[in-house]
Amino acid sequence: MDKIEEQALRLSNARHVLWFFGDLVLGLQPGSFTTHLLRAISAADAWNRMRLAQGFPELVEMVVSVQETEQGLEDLRGLVKAGVQ
Repeated sequence: MDKIEEQALRLSNARHVLWFFGDLVLGLQPGSFTTHLLRAISAADAWNRMRLAQGFPELVEMVVSVQETEQGLEDLRGLVKAGVQ
């Protein structure tokens, strides 16, 4: 995957996580698999999050950031607004 594809995927992931956490302006509704995956990540304990992160590290990082830090949502919004520069 080249850098442009990686940036597009990161932007897409950020928009899906924003939607999942209720931002319908910058967020983008994911498909059913990603919706179920986001539910699993958000409900998982530390052990299972670690396991999920093996396959989906960026999504896990983004969900954990939103759930565990005050600035998590704003960081993702900034990422989306900047177009993942």
